[in-house]
Amino acid sequence: IAIGLALGLGIAGWYGFDPAATHHSAENIFGLTLAIAWLPAIFGSIALLFIALSPITAHRHELIRRRLDIRDSRSK
Repeated sequence: IAIGLALGLGIAGWYGFDPAATHHSAENIFGLTLAIAWLPAIFGSIALLFIALSPITAHRHELIRRRLDIRDSRSK
């Protein structure tokens, strides 16, 4: 999250966005919109695609369940 926020602020700054300014150009607003709305939406869509392409089968579910049970028994 921190890297994403830093990149977003860097992109907005690259387009000349200054939060202290009272007036912003169309390019400034575009940079801010790109950093806050478009890039997260694009990366989120790509993440959803990868999630959809790697479903959890019954075998994987059983393996995950066993590992969680082992962790739970170790913590007690």
